[in-house]
Amino acid sequence: MRKINKSIVQISSTLGLILTIGTLHAAECTQAPDCANLGYTKTASDCSGMASIKCPFDTSKVFCDEKTAKACDKIGDIAYSDGTCVVKLSKLDPLRQAIGVVVNVSPLTVISFYEISSINWNDAKSYCDDYTLHGLTNWRLPDSSELKIIYSNTTNLNNVQGSLYQLGKPVFTGKYWNSTYTMAKEQTGMYPHGGYVDFANKRYSTERVEKLNKLRCAISL
Repeated sequence: MRKINKSIVQISSTLGLILTIGTLHAAECTQAPDCANLGYTKTASDCSGMASIKCPFDTSKVFCDEKTAKACDKIGDIAYSDGTCVVKLSKLDPLRQAIGVVVNVSPLTVISFYEISSINWNDAKSYCDDYTLHGLTNWRLPDSSELKIIYSNTTNLNNVQGSLYQLGKPVFTGKYWNSTYTMAKEQTGMYPHGGYVDFANKRYSTERVEKLNKLRCAISL
């Protein structure tokens, strides 16, 4: 909640003059200013998850900035690099760096927007281990379950694919490597296999690590 508290301090500074005026009106026993005219035009539910301030003259009226980041509270949220999430896709904050899609809330886990279209499993693991984005360095290959969360939410809940499309980011299509590694028996012997999730056919399995699939790294914040 530390990041949200910072936002509240910023909003408080912005409204400081308004609150001072309101206090003077109260001291002089004059009619209190109209909350809507002071910028308190929303309800608590409108500002759910965002830093907000209640009108001192009518606490049912609330002010919040739709560009203010919110706590990441659901799968499919779009996450910023600072561990907060986008309030509305149309209100993306240009001062923060959006990095990907939330696939777990606790711990907060994000799968990157950015993908490699053709890479083998060993190189994919090395790539994610060395990956750095917006100062974040602890990227990794996603778990199979994390990728499956994405495709199970592509047409319901938060419409993940639609969210990516609206942001101008590539949607998930085709086969993506995950962190599964195993030795699998084939007709000619035992061979190392890497796991993948197939978004086109909604299935998951393993195949030889030298095969070429897509890659998006994951991170826990």
